[in-house]
Amino acid sequence: MAFAGHTDVVPAPYPEQWSADPFTLTDVDGLLIGRGVADMKGGIAAMLTAFEHALPHINLDDFTFYFLITSDEEGEAEFGTAEIMEYLKQRDEVPHYCIIGEPSSQSKVGDVIKVGRRGSVSGEVVIQGVQGHVAYPQDANNAAHKAMMLGRWLSELSWDEGSKDFLVVSYKSLA
Repeated sequence: MAFAGHTDVVPAPYPEQWSADPFTLTDVDGLLIGRGVADMKGGIAAMLTAFEHALPHINLDDFTFYFLITSDEEGEAEFGTAEIMEYLKQRDEVPHYCIIGEPSSQSKVGDVIKVGRRGSVSGEVVIQGVQGHVAYPQDANNAAHKAMMLGRWLSELSWDEGSKDFLVVSYKSLA
């Protein structure tokens, strides 16, 4: 069994626009305000506390537990989960189950458990054009027009076929 989580948070580029210092846990009228607590850090604390309470009742000769805590999930995620999974695979120790303590809900926080998977695609695109003047459109090749066509093409691709546990929801159906 693996418990997975991450300690990093998305950047806070405009700290002056926050109601509390984004880099300090702050008590505001009895509410603790802090970046990432609802995202994952609270989940890590809950997993560690639950394991501490369960440990006296577990025979560690029969079970293996992993705590896969990374610090690069919110960016390109090059050195965290992917490397951990490759390391475990090389040792033939791929966990059978993985619990990720990120909050999920339908009506109130934590009211459902969801089976899911995620992935990402990243890349770099260079679009070249030729500048021109509106009086001579035949001499121009507008890169912005090419970028819009590329964006439309990418948004219409079928990126994933889904599975019985994780159905594909198109962005168009969410609008």
